[in-house]
Formats: sequence, C-alpha cells, structure tokens
Amino acid sequence: MQLQAIKDKALWLLLVMSAMVIDARYVFEYRFNFTLLVVFYLGVKCNISKAFTWAFVTGLILDSMSMRLIGPNILSKVTIVFLTYFFKTGIFNLASMLSALLCFCFTIIDAVMVYTSLSLFDTRPTQPAAAFNLISFQAVTNGIMAYFLFDKDE
Repeated sequence: MQLQAIKDKALWLLLVMSAMVIDARYVFEYRFNFTLLVVFYLGVKCNISKAFTWAFVTGLILDSMSMRLIGPNILSKVTIVFLTYFFKTGIFNLASMLSALLCFCFTIIDAVMVYTSLSLFDTRPTQPAAAFNLISFQAVTNGIMAYFLFDKDE
C-alpha cells in the first residue's frame, strides 16, 4: 500500500516536471502553461486535500525556479484548485465543453494573478500588450487541451 502511494507521488511529480519542461519551450515566441492544465485536472479528478497539496507544490516549484518573489504561482494555482472544486461540486457537470471553457477562463485568471502579483510586489515581467498576447495563446491552447482531457460521458 505504501509502495503504491510512493509510486503515485513520483508519477505526479514527474508529470508536473514534464509540464514545466514543456512550459519553458517557446513556440512562435510564446510559451505554454500546461502546469495549469495539470492543476486543473487535479482539481477535477482528485479529492480536495490532495489537489490543494499538489497545487501548492506546483506553485512552490514554479516560484522557486523563477528566482523571483515566492508566492504568486502558489496563490494562483491554489486559487484555481479552489475554483475548480467550487464548479465541480456546484450545479455544473464538468463535461468536455464546459471543462474547456472553464480551463480557458482559469488560465486567464491564473496568468492575470501572477502578472499582477509580480507587477505590484516585484518588477513588471513584460509590457501589458505582450502579456495579453501570451495569456491569450495560453488560454486557447489550454482550452483545447482540456476539451480532449475528459471523456464525453463525464
């Protein structure tokens, strides 16, 4: 039983690290935000305490790797898990299309929270127009990926 728990934790850590490696690559001068997709998936599929823990760990790793202020990614990832849990337990049925729309919106919320936190408490990462283009690209790609992430019958 304990060996299976260790394997599960290692698998999730590998998945998070793989998403971070993909996020570091540029495609047409844009980066992906697949770590948010992993956090969104955790919020939908796992229980709330496990999802919060993994969202915190993911945010902590992202903040530590950025060599900047610790906290913006932690705040945004945990907020996304909270919002996902709110929609999952509410009146909504997270079907494929709704999951895609929610992931699209949550990507925008996540990026705006990180950008605003860094702008207020550190140095502004980029100009607002460039940030808008990047956030739009990330939201569209995450929305498309979220559509195919869940079964049609869920």
